[in-house]
Amino acid sequence: MLDKGLLFLCVILNVGAQFLLKAGMTEVGPVEVNRTIATRLVAMVGNAHLWAGLATYGAGFAIYSIVLSRIELSRAYPISSAAAIVLITGASIVFLRETLTLGKVAGVLFCTAGIFLIFR
Repeated sequence: MLDKGLLFLCVILNVGAQFLLKAGMTEVGPVEVNRTIATRLVAMVGNAHLWAGLATYGAGFAIYSIVLSRIELSRAYPISSAAAIVLITGASIVFLRETLTLGKVAGVLFCTAGIFLIFR
């Protein structure tokens, strides 16, 4: 049970890092390859959300390393990836007001089915 709990914590940290990165890049604005790229890069380096996202990824990496010492990679990676997709899709629709499409619904259903099959 501890293994599954740690794996779930990794997923939560991954999702949190994604939202922090999105918040940071929303503040920075679109990065394009032109004369304003240097200004955007400086803004990225000074953005607290991006640093918090990096720290959250780091914590997730440390815990995921522990998980990999205890769970087969062929189970850990697909489960963590699919669970992150499911949570990010749902949270993005709820909190970021992203659109819900038939493709997203189908993808989430397939990911969820995959998680159950792998965890059996």
